[in-house]
Amino acid sequence: MQKKKNKINKIILFQVLITILGLIIIVAITVPLTNKVALKQHRINKEIIELQNEADRLEGTEKELRETIEYLESNQFTIDQARVNLNLKNKDEEVVVIKSNKNYKEEKTDINRYEINKEKVIIRKDNNLDKWWKYFFNGA
Repeated sequence: MQKKKNKINKIILFQVLITILGLIIIVAITVPLTNKVALKQHRINKEIIELQNEADRLEGTEKELRETIEYLESNQFTIDQARVNLNLKNKDEEVVVIKSNKNYKEEKTDINRYEINKEKVIIRKDNNLDKWWKYFFNGA
């Protein structure tokens, strides 16, 4: 009887050991495979996000281009180009022509006022003392 119990215990122990060994082998095989799958899934998700961002950017560019095309096809663009390139005007508009002196050099610093004469624009510059005088005594 004792021999039968020992034999049964050995068989059960052997089966448990084989089962545990089989589980360890299965885990050893599946863990690297799941890591590879997870890494591929992460790369795919990252690429999807990048492509969505690119699609959004392209949609914005397309919208801007459509708006530009609409403006270029509009009557306002035609009117603007006629004014700029052909010097045309509407019937209810008035045009003011200011002729400039060709020998005149425009300076962009310290320009305070423009005085319009009949034929040219004269730029008047105030010196530093005049500026301070106006600041304190004229309330400018």
